[in-house]
Parts: sequence; C-alpha cells; structure tokens
Amino acid sequence: MILEIPGDGRLPVACSLDAAEGGRRNEEWRRLDADYALERELRDGQLVVRYVDHPDAVRRLTELVDAERRCCAFVDWSVDRSNAGLRLVVRGDEFALTTLPV
Repeated sequence: MILEIPGDGRLPVACSLDAAEGGRRNEEWRRLDADYALERELRDGQLVVRYVDHPDAVRRLTELVDAERRCCAFVDWSVDRSNAGLRLVVRGDEFALTTLPV
C-alpha cells in the first residue's frame, strides 16, 4: 500500500503487507488495544500508547513492534518499560503516524 502526499515534498508512506496480511495485523492491534491500552497521545511527531504492564501485553506488544519494524520502517518503533509503565513510542512524520493501525 502506498499513500501519496502530493505537492509537499515528503516521501510516500509505504507498507509492505498485502491486504490480507494487513487486515490480520490490524486485527492483532485492535485486540491488543482492547485488552490492554490505557491512553493514546499523538503530538509533535510522536505517537505514545500506554498499556497495562502485564506479561501478556509485553509479549504481544513486542511481537507486533518487531513485525511492524519489518513492514513499516518509515517510522521508528520502540517499546519502553520504565517508571511510566509499558509504552509504545512511535516517532515519525505526523501524517505517517496517522496511517498506523495502532
């Protein structure tokens, strides 16, 4: 999938998944978020989603982030476990961040 951004000089956002794989991945994110997501914030080129710090959430989030790094390398993916709890932090162009299934 390629989403073109006409006229602003930025590169297109591209995901290497086909429609079936993309649908399955989106469903995995929806299930993870339904089970464990607490809050989501998109600001200043950064998407932060805070999750319940539970072993199952850590495992599923880590697996999804590893998979996303392979197909959506146009943003920087990281999982942070600190005093703030379990967080997904994705950095990149604000338009690219709004296209993510997270």
